[in-house]
Amino acid sequence: MLSEPTAFTLGSIIYAKTRENKQLIRAGFLSSAPSWNWSRQFRNFHPEWDGVRFLFSEQIESCDVLFVYDAVPGNSAFKVRAKHRVFIASEPSSVKSYLPSFLNQFDRVLTTDQNTKHLNVVFSQLGLPWLVGAWDSDGKLLDQPLGYSDFEQFSPAKTKHLSIVTSNKAFTEGHRARLAFADRIKAYFGSDVDVFGRGINGFADKLEVLAPYRYHIAIENSTSSNYWTEKLADPFLTLTYPIYHGCPNILEYFPAQSVTQINILNPDDAIQKIKKIIDSDEAERALPHLQEARKLVLNDHNLFAILAKLANELASETIPQDRGRPYRLKPERSFQPRFAKLGNAGKRLSRRLTKSLTRFFEH
Repeated sequence: MLSEPTAFTLGSIIYAKTRENKQLIRAGFLSSAPSWNWSRQFRNFHPEWDGVRFLFSEQIESCDVLFVYDAVPGNSAFKVRAKHRVFIASEPSSVKSYLPSFLNQFDRVLTTDQNTKHLNVVFSQLGLPWLVGAWDSDGKLLDQPLGYSDFEQFSPAKTKHLSIVTSNKAFTEGHRARLAFADRIKAYFGSDVDVFGRGINGFADKLEVLAPYRYHIAIENSTSSNYWTEKLADPFLTLTYPIYHGCPNILEYFPAQSVTQINILNPDDAIQKIKKIIDSDEAERALPHLQEARKLVLNDHNLFAILAKLANELASETIPQDRGRPYRLKPERSFQPRFAKLGNAGKRLSRRLTKSLTRFFEH
């Protein structure tokens, strides 16, 4: 591991320098979830990857490359000086399409949406953040969640059989299909499956619904190519064999022996596949492949491994001299037509009113 860096200024760009005289690329990272402990995805919580030092602060003023994940935080524009600006579009096209005028603020866009309108689009899986091991028993974010180094050696005892996580959310077709399939699973397997989820059978952290289980049914809300989430990464981190519905080309990312794919839109076939798997010793036989999949989650398909690779590629590019000047970065709402802003405000008011009425009638 590199030693602790010191900072120095060269021209108008600030660099980090280690005692080994290596210049570190300074990468600013902004997101719609600033309170999330992003450092958990680094070894020993040290936010450095392959010569790139990541800076997690909403007060970033200068960096070599700025990464913006999901959204520009806050409701107003701010100035930042960076040679490169990169946006990570974390939502699939079935959930959200980002405004082209908003995306034009960035030099590159990382996305799985093939319809994204931008001059420099990088189509790739995005290494979306893990959720397992982040909350305490009261459902509050841990100050020191489980991180990279914890999961690297994690080997929980498998004392339970099969779990599935769903919820009573039904906003999208994916949500509704998942909820309907969970009902079928419960009806067929009965006490052989533990069903968890918001509004169904609550839990504080996914560690409870993954670590002790041999098998887990993981269902994405989207079936887009290259788009997969913590719904698959979390079982791999806990060495729980996933029975998976989602990304159709998932075997391009993980060993075939580490996962079984199902299609919940063909529930009878999916249920028979699940029954065959859980009646076998597949989870035990697959352990070496689960361990390999976990290494891939930690090292290759980690969000910051992906961003560090891109940062190194960008650092080698020749860019115009004025690229490092301060740039006024605006949130997406700044690019919405006025009537759309009013419509969004109305939706927010409607949601608040619905919640208030619900609480009133429940009491």
